[in-house]
This record gives sequence, C-alpha cells and structure tokens, in this order.
Amino acid sequence: MLSLLTLNLQAAALARTKRILGWLAQRDDHAIVLTEPVTAPTPLICLTASGMPT
Repeated sequence: MLSLLTLNLQAAALARTKRILGWLAQRDDHAIVLTEPVTAPTPLICLTASGMPT
C-alpha cells in the first residue's frame, strides 16, 4: 500500500521548519507533498535539507 502525506507549511519560521523536518524524517511515507500559500524560503529549506532536487 502506498502512503501519501500532504502538509501546508504556512510560511513556517525557521525553528518550526526544523521541527517539521525532524518529524518528516521519522515518517515512512512514499510521497510527501509540501505546499506553501505564501512566498517564503521554507519549502526550499525543506527540500534542500531532505537532499531532494530543487
């Protein structure tokens, strides 16, 4: 069975972004979709920290 997680980051501050990354790193989802309604560096920080291409 495939698992999918969607999460709206809501312009998370850097400290919250780090907590989210720790939580995401512990998950076993096959796909994670991070959405952001406001222009902010948070999604780029998450992708960079995860090693995913940006």
